[in-house]
Amino acid sequence: MARRLSLRLRVIAVALAVVFAPLVVVAGAGLRESTLVSDMRENLEEAALAEAQATPPDTALLRAQASERAREYQVWLRVVSPNGALLADSDFDRGTDALHQLGTLFFGPDGAPSLSEVDASFGPLLEREEFAQTSTLTARSECRTAPGGKLLICYAAAQRADGSLVIAAQSSRRAVRALYDLRYQMLRLMLGLAPFAVAVAWLLGRGIVKPIRALGAQARARAQDPQAVARLDQVGDAEVQDLALAFNELLARLQDRQSKNQTFTADLVHELKSPLSTVRAAADTLEHGPLDAARAQRLARALRDAGGKLDAVVTQFLELARAEAGLVADQRERVDLSALTQRIAESCAEKQPEVKLALTLEPNVELAAVPHGLDAVVRNLLENAFAFAQPREGEAARVEVHLDASAGFAQLSIEDSGPGIAEADLERVFERFFTRGRERGTGHGLALVTAIAEAHAGSVQVQSPPGRGATFSVRLPLRDNRTLSAPAASE
Repeated sequence: MARRLSLRLRVIAVALAVVFAPLVVVAGAGLRESTLVSDMRENLEEAALAEAQATPPDTALLRAQASERAREYQVWLRVVSPNGALLADSDFDRGTDALHQLGTLFFGPDGAPSLSEVDASFGPLLEREEFAQTSTLTARSECRTAPGGKLLICYAAAQRADGSLVIAAQSSRRAVRALYDLRYQMLRLMLGLAPFAVAVAWLLGRGIVKPIRALGAQARARAQDPQAVARLDQVGDAEVQDLALAFNELLARLQDRQSKNQTFTADLVHELKSPLSTVRAAADTLEHGPLDAARAQRLARALRDAGGKLDAVVTQFLELARAEAGLVADQRERVDLSALTQRIAESCAEKQPEVKLALTLEPNVELAAVPHGLDAVVRNLLENAFAFAQPREGEAARVEVHLDASAGFAQLSIEDSGPGIAEADLERVFERFFTRGRERGTGHGLALVTAIAEAHAGSVQVQSPPGRGATFSVRLPLRDNRTLSAPAASE
């Protein structure tokens, strides 16, 4: 891979480009001037010949036609009778173009005269030598420079069948051309300025690069020391300090993720250790001799329970990993969240009739989602609420479910009358393997809810005022920007 120029060398290159830019512009203008004469003569000859070959029936039509042609070719067009009378006179000469307007903007007005002023100084049209030999078949053209060299003027003449003369004229102000004549003096001046520009650019580049290199050195030092604090010192100007702050935020997130992964690994080992110990104990028992029927049955039951727990942990872990990856391989479909919530809530209520269920659901709340993922979100939250609901203040245990849709989002809130969540645990409640009571579940449920909601561009929040239970709220967009399955997309 080719090595790119350093930032310091780029600054020097930019400084030199700025120093020599005027010379490049002037040289380009000079090259443009070299083609300008031929372009003007070709345009004028075409305009003069087209007008000469036209035969309007009267003077009024002749003037209208000449005006239209002068506008089309952007020239000064005149028709002169053999006795010197001016039959038509239309001036649409711009006198300048975009390049020369740019030159005037940068270098100021050059004091060039107008085309009409210079033309008047050349004498009567029919007495000019360049118009002495004309024909109806071809147009004759030539160019000259006004006194002072600030205006280029080109003429083209053609003869009409009635003997009258068609004269087309066009001018070009030469604002940049004057500087082109000084190009060698400008080159010497710029060569003198170049060392100064390089020195200034070097100092400027050093001021930019030095704090960046200092940040790089700090980052490498932190990388080599595993016990170092993941934080870089803020050095340099405000912009570099902002860069250091951004790095610190990134490092803090990485450190937090590393800490969570370490906790996750420890919790996973803890969850697997118990069933694995059961399997090992069963193996030891089988190794030491024959078993009676009752003991064999107990051993089989223990192995079945351990296997079931291992399967549950692994299955939930895979589901969580897939959800945290965004469910990218799962097809989105149109799902009725209202019907789904009502079905799962009523199923939970049948299993725990002692818990009073209150449903307030807006009907027909549909959204694009992975069906089994949305089912897992609602089921985990409702089963969690029913598990923790308990009688309070003389009233039966209850679970309240609210669903509404507004501003393009569906909002599902599930409140239980349980003991609530300690304030210190509110930030951890969605972490993997964290449980509100070790005897209740494996701690994957709420982590899975969060991952699935975020995979659908949604979010999950929890509120738990002291003594008032817990309320989990899921906010999901009604329209997902991901591709739906074919049937849903055709609706």
